[in-house]
Amino acid sequence: MKVVWIREEDAQHGVYKPYFCDRLAAGLDEQGMPIAWSHRLTGSSVMARMVPPAFKNGQESLGLFAGAHDNLGIISNVADLARVAAARGHPSVVIRLLAAVDALSRAGALPCPDADRNACDRAVAAARGQLDAATGDAAWSEGAAMTLEQTVAHARTQVGDLPST
Repeated sequence: MKVVWIREEDAQHGVYKPYFCDRLAAGLDEQGMPIAWSHRLTGSSVMARMVPPAFKNGQESLGLFAGAHDNLGIISNVADLARVAAARGHPSVVIRLLAAVDALSRAGALPCPDADRNACDRAVAAARGQLDAATGDAAWSEGAAMTLEQTVAHARTQVGDLPST
């Protein structure tokens, strides 16, 4: 037997579950077996409801990736946090974070999928359009010089404390 509740019943009889997005991409070989796998989750954390101060502005994921030494996850999450900074109207932070993502991925340690690189390029161009050339260039230089640890620290301090403009 399978029981399915409609959304209204689910909200009425259980804990409200906010929107959650799960993106999965896989590559298959000739026999239909997976040879490549990418899985990205975005959504509210159940733990965030229990310990709210520990989770702020999407940084739960960054902390988990950093704790697991998952460099690709860290870079992917930093790129997502740059989008948060863009949405809040902070182009210098966007440029610094994405310059760090670019430099770290080009150094060879962290591959950056072409689709993500294209999205990052568009975000940098939009952010540069909001700044004068000297400020944009300075932000890019600062970000490109960051180590992975500095990038994580910058994302945590800058994005976590950004007000919306």
